[in-house]
Amino acid sequence: MEFEVNGVPRTADVDDDPAAVEVLRDRLGLTGTKLVCAGGVAGPAPSRSTASPGSPA
Repeated sequence: MEFEVNGVPRTADVDDDPAAVEVLRDRLGLTGTKLVCAGGVAGPAPSRSTASPGSPA
């Protein structure tokens, strides 16, 4: 998967269906990203995508 984080191009191998926080923290080493609520009651974290559904990222 190719995408930008804070204007910096990034690439991550994503074979499964990880949470965005897992990709950012564990695969890209961006440890400023925090998992605040694992139960799903806090609502989604802000993020923005310019990819169309079903299109390669």
